Amino acid sequence: MQFGVIFSLIGAALAAGLFAFRRQWLMSLAWLFSLAYTTFSRVFPEVFPEPLVTCFSVTFLVLVVVACWQNFYAKKAH
Repeated sequence: MQFGVIFSLIGAALAAGLFAFRRQWLMSLAWLFSLAYTTFSRVFPEVFPEPLVTCFSVTFLVLVVVACWQNFYAKKAH
């Protein structure tokens, strides 16, 4: 396994854990989808079909955009 993949797995797991610790569930879930994408596209590519693995990255992007949108409008309302 390449160092980039290992660092990506560690970083996604740390980010998901830290966001869960801060009770920011949407961002924690987003980073878990990123972790799933890295795991099933680089480490175990034969487990899931490619379109399903691609959906993990799309779901990550959508969750991050929604979390940023919520954060922006929450700060704007105060």
